Amino acid sequence: MQKSLVIKGSQAQTSKAQQAFNGLIRKIERLQHAIQLNTQLLDEKLMYYNSEMLKQERELLEAKKEIVKELYKAFISKTYKGRERTLLKSIITSHLEDIMEEGELEDELQQIFRGVKKMDYQEMKAKDFEMEKEKLEQIFSMYGFDVNTEAFKSAKSKDDLLKESFKMMEEFERKAEERKNEKKAGKKTKKQLARELNDQQKEELRGKNIGRVYKQLAKIFHPDLEPDPAKKTEKEELMKQLTIAYESKDLHTLLRLELEYIHKEENNTANLSEEKLKIYNEVLREQVAELESELHMLPMHPQYSALHAFVDLSQNIASLNLVHEKLLRDSMLRKMKKAVEKLRGTTSEAAEQIQKLLKQFEGREEVE
Repeated sequence: MQKSLVIKGSQAQTSKAQQAFNGLIRKIERLQHAIQLNTQLLDEKLMYYNSEMLKQERELLEAKKEIVKELYKAFISKTYKGRERTLLKSIITSHLEDIMEEGELEDELQQIFRGVKKMDYQEMKAKDFEMEKEKLEQIFSMYGFDVNTEAFKSAKSKDDLLKESFKMMEEFERKAEERKNEKKAGKKTKKQLARELNDQQKEELRGKNIGRVYKQLAKIFHPDLEPDPAKKTEKEELMKQLTIAYESKDLHTLLRLELEYIHKEENNTANLSEEKLKIYNEVLREQVAELESELHMLPMHPQYSALHAFVDLSQNIASLNLVHEKLLRDSMLRKMKKAVEKLRGTTSEAAEQIQKLLKQFEGREEVE
């Protein structure tokens, strides 16, 4: 476990820059812990879904397919007319839509689709998919940034769209910040020009800091100067991290390595100068914003798409009770298997089951 880099001392003993540094360090530590915890929870729930619910979902899907096939026999038999026939058609259509959400319709179900919808399944699917792509493009365009039109057009599945949408949502964070800065543009006052000059000087100082921090730490971390074999191995790894961070101009990692070294060797981050603290605080604020965005976007990642069906994305997916969801679906699966059995039973059993399904669906329509 990494030690906290908070500067020790009472509030009276620490400067405003040191207090800001401490606050940012604590916030970063909380955010990193939250990301780690939520990732672990989401991974556990995904593992539970794959091991305990995936087979169940497939069985539910197969049961739904069998119900559709049996109900379609009743639909084309002309036994049911008027309101009953309309409800029967609605039930079949509803089940077909659920099945389509999970993938392609098999040939027999495509024929049933054509029979109740009076249109070709493949043509409808292609049309709906294009409409969905256009809708997503419009939504992202509303936020005022360029949409990767080619990526949307080349998408072949909903998974492709989901991945591209996730990229666009990540881009939204950056674009929103850019628009915020653009609003501040225009004729600049002397105060604004002075602030820009100050920011430019800070940026130059930050650039110099990258080279300075690298040179300082390279002297300390260089493994050739370490006689102890264990420490030599440790320094080889640190030197790799340092070189990668320097080559990619990753000031965050450079500062982390320097701060960890200061904490470990000097055990006194209070030795940091006010000038250095101001630079650190700017970088730490950027890191806070990045971590907050990462935490917010985590549940929406495509890798957790299997969990999205169980909860609205505006809620906390990590708190989802999949054990309860599994019990609900176990009950649903038993009822559906029993329904299939009756629909395949005697004429009276099938008629009784159809009437039951019609009443249930009619009741649901009234509630909606």
